[in-house]
Amino acid sequence: DLLFLFQNPHPPTSILSNCTLGLILRHIIKEGKLGQLLGHIQFEGFDISAVEQFYLDKGGVMNSWLCIMKLQGDIILKLKNYVQVHVQRWKQEEFRDLCGPYDPSIAKQLFPKSIRAIFGESIIKNAIHCTDLPDDGVFGNNFPIY
Repeated sequence: DLLFLFQNPHPPTSILSNCTLGLILRHIIKEGKLGQLLGHIQFEGFDISAVEQFYLDKGGVMNSWLCIMKLQGDIILKLKNYVQVHVQRWKQEEFRDLCGPYDPSIAKQLFPKSIRAIFGESIIKNAIHCTDLPDDGVFGNNFPIY
């Protein structure tokens, strides 16, 4: 009976052969800016094929993301509550460019129209994490969430 409660009732809409992954951080959700950020992604010509919200406990975050993201623990723990966005586009590098430099203060100077320049506040609250390599998009979208 519990299996019924935890099964995903909807088939995945993400097309995994041509995609990249963006993890929108929780401060965007708390500040009510999720719609603006998703609109910015679409305005820049990307097709969003799936959106899903997750909450992970500390152990789940460390098990799921520490091996992939190679970030410091304080940054990893900010991924506890995030929105996972699957973006369709031929060039993953274009989406990474749209995200901008990791540090929002640098993004504001060099790439003022990037997601991190517009929505980022600090290195920890930089609005979004994205996959770095073209093959990582498919891997990240298939990565199990614990």
